[in-house]
Amino acid sequence: MASMLYSNVDAMVAALAPTYPVMCFRPQQIERAARSFLTQFPGRVLYAVKCNPHATVLEALYRAGIRHFDTASIPELALIAQSIGNARCYFNHPVKSRPAIETAYRQYGVRDFVVDHVNELAKIEEHAGRDAAVQVRLATPPAFAAFDLSTKFGAGEDEAVQLLRAVHALGRNAALSFHVGSQCRDPQAYATAIKLAARVVRAASVPISYLNVGGGFPAPYGDGELPP
Repeated sequence: MASMLYSNVDAMVAALAPTYPVMCFRPQQIERAARSFLTQFPGRVLYAVKCNPHATVLEALYRAGIRHFDTASIPELALIAQSIGNARCYFNHPVKSRPAIETAYRQYGVRDFVVDHVNELAKIEEHAGRDAAVQVRLATPPAFAAFDLSTKFGAGEDEAVQLLRAVHALGRNAALSFHVGSQCRDPQAYATAIKLAARVVRAASVPISYLNVGGGFPAPYGDGELPP
């Protein structure tokens, strides 16, 4: 599909008079948004490929400085390899097939995987090398979010404690992650989740390599003010 450059959407409509759906990208706006987040967030910033996997978007993010990508499938890993190449990918879907784990580790160099159940940990132990870190995904309380993903993924507090201990006992680097829900408008949700994560780490008495604070940071959709 050919790409063409127009000054704005109205100019595109006037020139093409399309009778079919047309995708319009604003690479400069994508880059500005990414740089803003990189400047304000004091940690490693991941882009979730599932949000928009188009090569134009991924390349704009890379130009802005994004070097880490949250992937949920082998096709997403392949897309990053083809579009970016020099990037670190994390397999952050809690449910993965054995072939997917092995392919991600051996073919695409993934060294970070997420689990929320002991059976998933067993698959990683069987199909990923010793240098693969394991994030335990922690379910969080409901928050003011458009989609509460903790109803679908995430281990409860006690289960997360046991999983962290199991990861550590296997000699792997342990990490902890959560996701407060898509389009979360309540900053307190992050404070609550971080306190819960701290409680889990203390109870497990296991050192963690990092805390993945997940997604949820809201984007403006013309439906009211967002917190900064």
